[in-house]
Amino acid sequence: MRLPFRAQNLWLVLLSYGFYAFWDWRFCSLMLVATVLGYLPALKIEENLDTNPKLAKNWLKGSVVACLLILGVFKYFDFFIDSFGSVLASAGMTTGLKTLGIILPAGISFYLFHTISYVADVYRKHVPAAKDFTEVALFLAFFPQLVAGPIARSSSLLPQCQKPRVVTEEMVHRGLFLILIGLFRKVVIADTCGAMADNVFSNPAGQNSWQLLLGAIWYALQIYSDFAGYSDMARGSAQLFGFNLTLNFNHPYVAQNMSDFWTRWHISLSSWLKDYLYIPLGGNRKGKARTYVNLMTTMLLGGLWHGASWNFVLWGFIHGIALVVYQGYKSLNIRTPEGAVTRVINTALVLVVVGLAWIPFRCHSWSQTASYFGGLFSGNWGTDFYVLPTVALVGMLSLVDLPQLLGKSETTALTWKQAPRLAYIFVLISLIVLSGDLRGSAFIYFQF
Repeated sequence: MRLPFRAQNLWLVLLSYGFYAFWDWRFCSLMLVATVLGYLPALKIEENLDTNPKLAKNWLKGSVVACLLILGVFKYFDFFIDSFGSVLASAGMTTGLKTLGIILPAGISFYLFHTISYVADVYRKHVPAAKDFTEVALFLAFFPQLVAGPIARSSSLLPQCQKPRVVTEEMVHRGLFLILIGLFRKVVIADTCGAMADNVFSNPAGQNSWQLLLGAIWYALQIYSDFAGYSDMARGSAQLFGFNLTLNFNHPYVAQNMSDFWTRWHISLSSWLKDYLYIPLGGNRKGKARTYVNLMTTMLLGGLWHGASWNFVLWGFIHGIALVVYQGYKSLNIRTPEGAVTRVINTALVLVVVGLAWIPFRCHSWSQTASYFGGLFSGNWGTDFYVLPTVALVGMLSLVDLPQLLGKSETTALTWKQAPRLAYIFVLISLIVLSGDLRGSAFIYFQF
C-alpha cells in the first residue's frame, strides 16, 4: 500500500530524526528549534510583508540572528574565547575566561543555512511560506542531505515536499548508480588517498619536498572524492524516495580559472554565499574596489564557515586573493590564445592555487602549516619517488570523471549498450570490494 504524500512526509521526518539520533539524540531538539525558527517567522513575514514591511523585516532579522547565535555558540564560542585569550597572553595579560567544551552537532551549519535561506526566500517572495509544519521539518531534516549537504534551496526542495512524488524506474536506476559512483569515490579513491596523506601531514617536518608535494596532491584527491562521493550518495538516496537534490560538484579540477572553480566546487555552498552574502554586500555593482572587498569578505567568511580555526580563514584568504587577482586580470581585457594548450595551462594554474590552499585547510595549526610550506619549498627533494600510486589513483578518478565529462552527464554510463554498461558496473563494484573495509573512514564534511 502506497502512503499519501503527507503521510510519507511525516514518515520521512521521523526517519530523518531517527537517522540523526544515531549520532546524538540530544541534538534532535536543536534541529527542532531550527525548524521553528524557520516555520513561524516565515508565516509572520508573509502575513506582514505587504501591510507592514518593517515588521516583516524584523521577523526576518530575528530568525537570522537567532540562527547565527546558535551557530556562534556551538561552533565558534570556544574558538573566539581561545583566540582572545591568546591575544591577551601575547600582551602579557591574563583572563579568567573559560571555554565551554561544547560538542559540535553534526550538520549544524547545513540545516541552519537551510533555515536562513528559507526565511530570506519568503521575504524576497521567491517562495510562499509553508503552512504545514511537517513540510518545513522535512525540508530541513531530509536525511540524505542532513549532515553534509548539498545545501538545498527552498525554491527547489520545499516544493517537492508539498506535492505527491512518484518514484519511476529511471529514478531507481539513476539513484542506485549515483550511490555506486559515490561509494567508489569514497572507498577506492578518498580513503586510499587519505591514508597516504595522513602519513605526510602527521609529521611534515620529517618529510622531504617530494613527499610533501605528493601529500598535498593526495589530500586534494581525497577531499574531492570524499565530498563529491557523499554528494553522489546523498542525491542517489534522495532519488529512491522521489526527490531530486541539486548537483553539488561539476568536475572542479578541470576549471579554467578560479571563478570557474567556484561554479564547480561545492556548488550549493558557493551559490548560497553568492546569493545571501556577496550580492547583499553589493556584489560587483559598486565599483572595482568594493567588488574586491566583497569577494574577500565572502571568501573569508566562507572559510570560517568550514570550522572554528584560523587555518580555514587562511584557506578562504588564499581563495579570496586568487579571485581578486582573476577579476583584476579579466578587467584588463587581455586577449589570450585559444586552444587545448591554453586550456591545459589554465587548469594547471588553478590546480596549483587550489592545491596550495588545501594545505592550511588540512593542517591543524599555524605551526604545522608553516612547517609544511617551509619543507615544501626547501628544495630538499630527496630520493623517494611515489609516482605510480599517484598515477593509479588519478586513473581511478578518471574512471568515473572522464565518462561523465565526455558524455556531459553524470549517469552517461547508463546510456551505453548492455555489455559495456554491465562491464563498467562490474569493474566499479570489483574495485570497491578489493579496496578492503567498506566501512571506510568518516566523511570529511561531517565535521562542518
